[in-house]
Amino acid sequence: MGARGNWNRAIDICDTEYLNIFHDDDRMFPWMIEKLVEVMETYQDVDIVGSSRMYKLGSGPLPLGIDNIKGCLYRENEFIKSVCEKGLNFVVTPSVMLRLGSIKKKNLLFRDVGPAFDFYFWLEANGLGLFLYLLDYPLLEYRWHDTSGTSRTDAEQWLLSHEKIVNFIADLNLGFDFEGLRKRFAVALAVEKLSPYIIKLGKREISRREFKEKENDLRTLGLPLPFSRRVRWFLKYVLCKRWLGL
Repeated sequence: MGARGNWNRAIDICDTEYLNIFHDDDRMFPWMIEKLVEVMETYQDVDIVGSSRMYKLGSGPLPLGIDNIKGCLYRENEFIKSVCEKGLNFVVTPSVMLRLGSIKKKNLLFRDVGPAFDFYFWLEANGLGLFLYLLDYPLLEYRWHDTSGTSRTDAEQWLLSHEKIVNFIADLNLGFDFEGLRKRFAVALAVEKLSPYIIKLGKREISRREFKEKENDLRTLGLPLPFSRRVRWFLKYVLCKRWLGL
């Protein structure tokens, strides 16, 4: 079924009041479900709640427990406006809890729009008048690794998916600079795709030639590399000194 079909099936068969679809490669903090339900019970007009920050814990200790449900409420189209300003999806998907009655009433499903189908879902829901609430503290350990679906999907597929999102927002006629939004998406994608290779280069897991090949692949797709000067500095000074044993 794939991830999208699996998630839609979950929406279809669940008869509970709330639904959280948690990823199999992340780690939930003990209070995550408690805080999501607390938001839902406190704010009856909220239809989607989650965390607005990614958090990578690694093997370190858990953070302290949370006593509040401080966050940001996004009413109709407000989440869409914030996305247009930031140029990225700032919702951590496995932290999201859905109020199933609201989701089914709007006949919402995860659409076939490529790898960003979860991002598209939040935008479509907000455009249809559903309210989102994003807590301003982490609820889980969100892990990045080479075998995740996000990492394995190539940049070209992400570009096509993001283009569908831009077209969706454009059809809402909310008066945004869509060319600027498209550029911000491209910058965010370039950073996401190149950053792991910078780390691998620093650990000597790949050569400078392999890194340059990855850079050229992204340039071929028209992606901007906003930190290219810093990467060149890293290559010229940091790695050279390390290889020379200085």
